[in-house]
Amino acid sequence: MIKITVTSNVDENLVSDEILKMHDIQSEKYLQQVKNHIKTFNDLIKVQDSSIPKLYRAIDRKIWLDALNGCDKAILRKVQNGLSKRAAIMFEEDLEVHKPEASEVKAAQDRILKEIIELADLDDLQIIGVDRPEFIC
Repeated sequence: MIKITVTSNVDENLVSDEILKMHDIQSEKYLQQVKNHIKTFNDLIKVQDSSIPKLYRAIDRKIWLDALNGCDKAILRKVQNGLSKRAAIMFEEDLEVHKPEASEVKAAQDRILKEIIELADLDDLQIIGVDRPEFIC
């Protein structure tokens, strides 16, 4: 946590600029930590369970079907646990008959990784082991 205290004899514009610079630096460090933690599709397991529904809604269902085809069972369970029971059953049924090409699987997994980074940067998704800095002014 970063705590900033401003005294009354300091130029407020100067302080605001410094706060923004510090925030940008901390945000960039955070984003780098996220990128260090999320390098492959199997790293989806590091996304907090509470963030899975938001991630799922941010990406087209067909992309999920492509990406999860043949993936590690723990990742599939993690995603399904973020869905309603009915949606999870329907997804599993669709996954059984959906057979994408290997290139489609890779492209879909890359798309999901990109979305994880974007949502984490917007503070809309949490990664296990990566704490976003807090600012108190």
